[in-house]
Amino acid sequence: MNDNNSNYSLKENNVRLTGDNFEVWYTIIYDALYINKLNIYIDKDVLKELEEKNSNSDELENAKIENKKARLFILNSIGSDIIKNVIKLESAYSIIKYLKGEYGESETDMLYWAKKIADLKAKTIKDIPKILTKLDNIFENMKKNQSFPFQIRKNQNMLTIHFLLDLGANLNSMLTKPTNNYVRE
Repeated sequence: MNDNNSNYSLKENNVRLTGDNFEVWYTIIYDALYINKLNIYIDKDVLKELEEKNSNSDELENAKIENKKARLFILNSIGSDIIKNVIKLESAYSIIKYLKGEYGESETDMLYWAKKIADLKAKTIKDIPKILTKLDNIFENMKKNQSFPFQIRKNQNMLTIHFLLDLGANLNSMLTKPTNNYVRE
């Protein structure tokens, strides 16, 4: 399934999952696994499927080796405080499923995307097409990662943008202007 010339080292890429950078980490890991033709091992539980189909032993053994490559690739890119939670999981799919549940599918995703949208600024009129393309990419990533708690329809994008910009602005003001509202004297 994989050629012997593939490089499973992350030395060229120093991105490690720390917990608050899941989206960036996952995108890089997925692309690296895709290039090495190992992404199928995080897209679905290949080993379980082959065992259920009673596949021949050679096919199952090859899948186990490829799964180990994907697993090792993932484990080498995880911080030591996170790795202890997934080290006993055997399939690359199980590891990714756990990490998505722990770090990827939460309110932090919504804040991440809100910040990405709030950071988009056009300096000139010529920048507007670039900004719109980036905005479209953000919405595609949100849909792909199922970060939104509700379905976005094409005609709702502008309303959603307004909501996220407002959310980002409110979050930004809360972080930059500390208040003593909760402190009693």
